[in-house]
Amino acid sequence: MKKMLATAAGFAAVGLSTLFTYPATAQADSYTWGAIAYSPSELIAKASWNHSTAGSAQSRALSACGRSDCRMAVTFTRCGAVAHSRANRRVSWAEGNSVRQAEANALRYADSRILRSLCTR
Repeated sequence: MKKMLATAAGFAAVGLSTLFTYPATAQADSYTWGAIAYSPSELIAKASWNHSTAGSAQSRALSACGRSDCRMAVTFTRCGAVAHSRANRRVSWAEGNSVRQAEANALRYADSRILRSLCTR
């Protein structure tokens, strides 16, 4: 009887250890990059998303903007937003964990309006 209980306990321990075993090599978090570029003369903002590198996202956003005065505003791995204030003649931008948070962070002036916002996931 003791031998049977010990064997059952051994099987139970092996079963539990199998349930809680993790792969030996954990995968690193993979990021997808997004970017927003804007033209100060035309007050337009264009974006790119789901790129494997920040540089690729930036290059695509600048290309999508398509104006000679386009410049990078924000590069991000979650969400980003670009806003413009007419009264202050300023463009502001920010990152966030959600579109709502990125937009709230970018609205720095009372009369700001969002030009572009998006998330990569």
